[in-house]
This record gives sequence, C-alpha cells and structure tokens, in this order.
Amino acid sequence: MEPEQAMQDLSVAAIIPLYNGARWIDSCLDSVFAQTYPASEIIVVDDGSTDDGAQVVEALAHRDNRISLLRKANAGQSSARNTGAKAARSGLLAFLDQDDLWHPRHLEELIGPFRSNPTLGWSFSDADAMDESGTVFQKQLLHVRSLDRDRSSLVECLSRDMCILPSATLISRDAFDAVNGFDERLIGYEDDDLFIRLLAAGYSNAFVDVPLLRWRFHGRRTSHTTQMVASRLIFLQKLLADHPDLTPVYGTRFAMGFLAELVRNPDIGGERRVTAIAGAELALPHVPAAKRAVLRAALCGLRVFPTFGATFFRLAKPLRRVLQKPEPILGDGP
Repeated sequence: MEPEQAMQDLSVAAIIPLYNGARWIDSCLDSVFAQTYPASEIIVVDDGSTDDGAQVVEALAHRDNRISLLRKANAGQSSARNTGAKAARSGLLAFLDQDDLWHPRHLEELIGPFRSNPTLGWSFSDADAMDESGTVFQKQLLHVRSLDRDRSSLVECLSRDMCILPSATLISRDAFDAVNGFDERLIGYEDDDLFIRLLAAGYSNAFVDVPLLRWRFHGRRTSHTTQMVASRLIFLQKLLADHPDLTPVYGTRFAMGFLAELVRNPDIGGERRVTAIAGAELALPHVPAAKRAVLRAALCGLRVFPTFGATFFRLAKPLRRVLQKPEPILGDGP
C-alpha cells in the first residue's frame, strides 16, 4: 500500500440520536460547536420524537450548514446511530448522546492517536458523571474503576463491563463498517457488543487519559428495564456463539447479573422476570461446577421465595466475592 493510501481520513462526523430530547439538544449541539477541532458534518437522527426537538435542530441548521437532520420511525438508539453512520461521508465517527456534553478539546484529543496510528480502530477517553441538572458528582469514572487504559485483552473485556461510553469515543468509519455497526436488536449492551466485536476483529484502540465527556446520569436511562434485561440475554447468546471457548470468563458474570436483577427487584413479574430467569438458566451451564451449584441454589430460592432469596443473596457478601473471582484462562488474546 502506498503511503498516501495508508493515511487515515481525519474528517469527523458528529452523530447524535434524538428521541424526545428537546430539553437537552440545544446544549448538546453547543458542545459540538465549541470544538477546537471542528466536526466536518453534524448529523442529528430524529428517531420518531413526539416533542419539538427536531424543530430546535432545524432552527440551528439555518445558522450552521454542517447540520443535517434525518427523520425515521422509532427503532432505538442503535438504529439511529447506524442511520447517521450510513449518511456520514467522514472517515471518523463521533457519537454523542443527546443529553451528554463534549469538552471543547474532545475531538482534538481523541484524534491524536489516529495521527500516529492510521490503522487504529477507535480511541476513547475518561468521563465525568453529572446529574440531571448538570452538576458533576463523579470525576474520572474510568480512573475510579481502574479501567483507565487501552483495551487489548479480550479475556479481560469479557470478564466485566467494558465501560466505554459511545459519547466518549472516536471510531474509524472503516472499522465500524467492517463489523456492521451497532446491533439494532440491543437497547443496552450495544456499546460492549460493538467494542468486543471490534477487538475480536483485530482492531486496536487507544485510551486518552483525560475526561473529555460529561455523561449525564438520570433515571430515564435504560438501565434495569425490561429492554436492558432482554438486551443482556441477546448479548450473552451472541457471546456463546462467538466465543464458546471463553465461557468460564463470562458465564459466572452473566449468571450473577441475571440473579442480581431478581435480587434488586423481588416483586417484578411478567416479561422482565421471565427474561431474567431465562438468562440465568442459559448462563448457569457455563459456570464452573463448584460455583454453579451455589448459583443454582440461589436461583431456586429467588424463584420460589423472591424476598427471602434476595435477603440471603445480599447477606452472602463473602460468598459473592468468591463467585466473582475470575477463572484462569490460558491463551489470552484477541
């Protein structure tokens, strides 16, 4: 390959899914306008909103011709992100959720690793968490969770949540297309699923050790919803199909995750409870035998006596620490 052919296209498309986000979209776009490295295009995808957020975007588009507004029927954030990516012409994709805010140097800092490594798959940064009003209550989330480093080990990434926020990433368009973007069935875990597939496909990444995102945390996120539990089940099914040799790494993690759903919500019923139980049942055969017996007993207790089982599981902290200890795996690598 000739040197000029190997150079990465460093133009950036900012892609913002919009769903009933009129309250947030103005300040979100302001953080894009304030970038020291300007985005070449700003694509807002209205995913079937019923508020006036799209009108806010249209008004701003009259002042900045980089903005384009795409409209589609509601199908979730993964679908909206993919729609924006398909419309983009730039070599790099920068996703931003409607209620999050970029630091002014977000793009400039994240683009740095691409200058030195044209074949890089993605770069990502640390983030500060803010509440609904915009007050930061936790700085450097990845540093606090000891995840402030590149992701090079597939085993490590499968053993726990990757904690890479899409709004804190810059992704090669070629890499994104090569793995077919976000899985549109997922509303939750779509980020871990994407980055696991990128890593497994051989794409490298680079961590920028600066909080370049203010991530808004509030009760309307999808965590701990029926959709989230269903997505966790689909994600587990995909991992079992794609990485059957690594089930000891993630089997216990997922079994405990589904059990924790029942622990946190002893009174849940209907589809959410059925899905959590189905997920635990699917994960349990892939848990090492000694741990499996304990977790199956916990599941039986939670199924028959939800409140009693939850109390037992909460009290068994020393046991949980043993269960969460990862299994040794040989041949670690993407």
